[in-house]
Amino acid sequence: MTPTSPQLTRRAFLVDMGRGAFAIALVSLAGCAVGGIRRDPSAVPAEAAWHRLSLHDDFVSAYILVRSGEAAIVDVGGPDPAGSSTGDILAALEAMGLGWGNVGHVILTHHHLDHAGSAAEVLAAAPDAQGYAGAEDIPHFVAQGAEDNQHIVVPRPLVPVLDGDSVFDLRIVATPGHTPGHIAVLDEGARRARRRRRPDHDRWATHVLSHREY
Repeated sequence: MTPTSPQLTRRAFLVDMGRGAFAIALVSLAGCAVGGIRRDPSAVPAEAAWHRLSLHDDFVSAYILVRSGEAAIVDVGGPDPAGSSTGDILAALEAMGLGWGNVGHVILTHHHLDHAGSAAEVLAAAPDAQGYAGAEDIPHFVAQGAEDNQHIVVPRPLVPVLDGDSVFDLRIVATPGHTPGHIAVLDEGARRARRRRRPDHDRWATHVLSHREY
């Protein structure tokens, strides 16, 4: 995690969110792996793609970003009658030729069960992954105890992030309200690339990864 200089005000971010943007993730595939074993980058398609994973009958989503064979997962879903979201996330990784060994980052937008309730299973399955959450939500991630909407069990401490921090070349944008430490993720690299191709395109709308409650 490294700080980055602000280029987008929170007001502009929220205004553009109101135009209809809620989730997208830029993925460039190179040096992928199967089951955690690295593959020759030349065997992987070079074009970028976006990966959204619908969980719990499309009630919530997880997002997988891949760059140079390393993956970041944003939100992990939670427990439901069928169990955690871990199997669905693994299936999505394997469909891209990846495994848990490729996951380096797990970013949790907030501490509620429907978005973070599978964090323990995901972080246990991806032992090399670092977990992150908004600094104000960190006290709600605990080492043990019963899980509820105020307490999410994780196997190792998460890194607290603040507005303007950078994780996996993604800018953290603080969006408090739903929870005090609620965060969104902005892919500024994708925004810059798209603006070079389409200067007249909406400045942010297709490059924001965040969470909207209904």
